[in-house]
Amino acid sequence: MDFKIVIIITIYLLVVEKLSGQIIDTTSVVYSNIDHVFDSEGIYLTADKMPEFNEGNEEVYSFVQENMGRTYLNREEKSRSFISFIIDKNGCVKDVQVVKGKDERLNRSIVRVVERMPSWKPGEIAGEKVEVRLTFPFKY
Repeated sequence: MDFKIVIIITIYLLVVEKLSGQIIDTTSVVYSNIDHVFDSEGIYLTADKMPEFNEGNEEVYSFVQENMGRTYLNREEKSRSFISFIIDKNGCVKDVQVVKGKDERLNRSIVRVVERMPSWKPGEIAGEKVEVRLTFPFKY
């Protein structure tokens, strides 16, 4: 599946309030009684129970902000990056990728921070833990 399609499907399925540094809250979206969407690698993009950051998905933004450094938060020129990663069956973050983003330094920093995130609560389909790919927008 083409990454553009994956991004469009992921963003469509998630609720976007603001892209000004906010991370999409995926915990409030519960998919049931539908065929789940997955990418070309067989990683789910939807689940009955989406992965959840142990502190709550609102805390993901706080974690990233605290670990990014003030240099990026106070920049004159604003930039947006879309970061994709997998939450595996054990809740570990893996396969962190920049899907879109022009500022290479910012992209590398966000990837570095996301790779160091603590474990999440894994996604589930029919009560079974599954790997789920998430995509988050970051704007700095």
